[in-house]
Amino acid sequence: MKQFLPAQAEYLLGRPVIQFDDTVVNKQVLGRVVLITGAAGSIGSELVRQLLCHKPRQIVLLDQAESALYDLLVRLSSEPGSGGLLTGHIADITDLVRMRHVFARYQPDIVFHTAAYKHVPLMEEHPYEAVKTNVLGTKVVADLAVRFSVQKFVLISTDKAVNPTSVMGATKRLAEMYVQSLTADSSTRFIITRFGNVLDSAGSVVPLFKRQIEAGGPVTVTHPDISRYFMTIPEACQLVLEAVALGYGGEVFVFDMGQPVRIVDLACRLVQLSGYEVNKEIKLRFTGLRPGEKLHEDLLSADACCLPTDHPKIKKVRLLPADASFLQKAIVQLKLALSDADDTALVRILKEYIPDYVSKNSPYAHLNESLNKVSAA
Repeated sequence: MKQFLPAQAEYLLGRPVIQFDDTVVNKQVLGRVVLITGAAGSIGSELVRQLLCHKPRQIVLLDQAESALYDLLVRLSSEPGSGGLLTGHIADITDLVRMRHVFARYQPDIVFHTAAYKHVPLMEEHPYEAVKTNVLGTKVVADLAVRFSVQKFVLISTDKAVNPTSVMGATKRLAEMYVQSLTADSSTRFIITRFGNVLDSAGSVVPLFKRQIEAGGPVTVTHPDISRYFMTIPEACQLVLEAVALGYGGEVFVFDMGQPVRIVDLACRLVQLSGYEVNKEIKLRFTGLRPGEKLHEDLLSADACCLPTDHPKIKKVRLLPADASFLQKAIVQLKLALSDADDTALVRILKEYIPDYVSKNSPYAHLNESLNKVSAA
């Protein structure tokens, strides 16, 4: 078996890695209590590592995945500066009683909300779980941030929330809308960061392609023209930390990630790095778009106003905040549909409150036409 040769990130990204100045981040984090939800995930765990360099008073690592959280705490115990700073908590973000206990006990100054379901095809099959965690779980954490006077709350979102075509993207968009609606009447500064796809994160295409190459192929790509914006895990976490320093509340921050990368080109690079010839030694196979999947992602919606920041590669997006009472109606309706475990009703409600949500390659595509008829009437 040939050995995979590690690539510089620039080679896979098709652009230079973005550089940051940690000085402004250090001023925000030094001596603060930081809570990270979804701390055992790819982004959450890297955030913890980077935060240790900025000398917070305490980092609370919260996740419902017991083994993953335990493993992370063991690994981080040997990191410089970690002694006495890290506290692990097993908790479900949708459990209000448990989450209220965590906030009351630790009184966090900064919250990084990374916990979410993110796999598009899986959430297309499980709207109940997507709504429960991505929308109602975010509501629990955001409401507690207001109640306990958290200084800054950073929601980790996704480019799939822009013009969503999937349940996952729609639930993340509604989560964005909800936290933005809290900004006007709260001292907590709510900030949103949107990621493209993250190289080497759990569930991303790079680990999948590597496994397929090691197995002798084929390497599977959904469509010959499909493309995505990519960033590295450290870049993604630096964006989150920079957002804490740059944000005053209500903004969405996005990277200038250059041109999108065709997935087929990424697959070919990885095959070549492994020492094989594409379609001779390792075959490529196209499998078709998956449920909820787009050919190309959008970084901004048509009505978004994009502004520069102090960092040349970070853009600030101003969106009109949704009315709080409007969103409360959506939440009430979603809770009722959850009580009936009615996936179709959940998707219908998401479409009613997110007009640009149009299902693609989805069992819920038939709702697009019926809602258009309702709007026209």
